[in-house]
Amino acid sequence: MSLRTTDRPDDSELVLRARRGEELALSMLIERYQKSAYALALSVTGRHEDAEDAAQESFLVALDQLDECRDPERFSGWFMKKQELHP
Repeated sequence: MSLRTTDRPDDSELVLRARRGEELALSMLIERYQKSAYALALSVTGRHEDAEDAAQESFLVALDQLDECRDPERFSGWFMKKQELHP
């Protein structure tokens, strides 16, 4: 079952689908958290370019370790914790 662009699935659904390899679910998670990931990275790095790189790296690490997210309903907190641990 694929996602339509008009759907607004919750984080839990997106995480479960992303774990199954659905590219659209991965894209939606990234789009949903891109601004907050950048803002956190900017507060740490203080530089636009470094913040973009740090946010991108955080997504790569988190998506690679997505199976470690024990409670998909709490993806937001899990992702932000991953980002804090991997500035």
